Amino acid sequence: MPKVQRNQNEVLRSYVMEFAAFTTDGSVLFCKYCEAPVTASKKFQVQQHLKTSKHIRLEAVKSNSAQKEQQLLLACSSKSGPDRSQFNADLCKAFVSADIPLHKLNNKCLKSFLEQYTGKKVPDESTLRKNYVSQLFKDTMEIIRRKACGKKIWVSLDETTDVEQRCIVNLVFGVLGDETERGKYYLVNVGVLSKVNHSTVAGFFNDSLQLLWPTKLEYENVLLVCTDAAPYMCKAMNGLQVLYPKMIHVTCVAHGLHNIYMLNTLCILLNKH
Repeated sequence: MPKVQRNQNEVLRSYVMEFAAFTTDGSVLFCKYCEAPVTASKKFQVQQHLKTSKHIRLEAVKSNSAQKEQQLLLACSSKSGPDRSQFNADLCKAFVSADIPLHKLNNKCLKSFLEQYTGKKVPDESTLRKNYVSQLFKDTMEIIRRKACGKKIWVSLDETTDVEQRCIVNLVFGVLGDETERGKYYLVNVGVLSKVNHSTVAGFFNDSLQLLWPTKLEYENVLLVCTDAAPYMCKAMNGLQVLYPKMIHVTCVAHGLHNIYMLNTLCILLNKH
């Protein structure tokens, strides 16, 4: 009896089931550690990728990082009794929601005022930071995930530098087609990049959407992405369109107007000379 030829979708999904390092949308095999598509026309090509020094190094680094993060979350969630009071949780949420730094609780006047009028023992800043902030983050991310679950979304991605000259990249998204979500947007991820190029930006983009859809990336639900017109941004988005087939990339008007202004200024200066 002749051997039945499997289609590409079945082949790629069989690689995902066999090797935990990969994900797929049915047409492209993507390495989670290297953050790049992998040639997978033959099984030996997939096995060769797993043996490359780059893959082995990145897998070790990210596995150690994930293990440490899991241990930290377990340590925080294991707190019980008086260390995890509802008052402390509500106080932490109120300060974070109002953009009030937690170290303000070290102010003796504020602490005395709160204790006098609430009748509660106000915790130290370190107590809230260690035992409550992580849980607040998880609760907030769960609310955001429910908003994006099964919905078409737009994404905005931008990079800047902070006061220490570190490269900071942010990703926000909004829900399309829902009247109640019109004009609303949500910050999903903030990252520090060691260097800025198309590869690191593409990796951050994919990692951020993995946070939004941790169970299964909804590749076809990303319809619009807005970035500036920097060449590395355009190159990153062009590469990602392989994974996100319905994604349309547009560059912001403000950046385009800025480039036109700079070009006109340069022409005026050249004409004067």
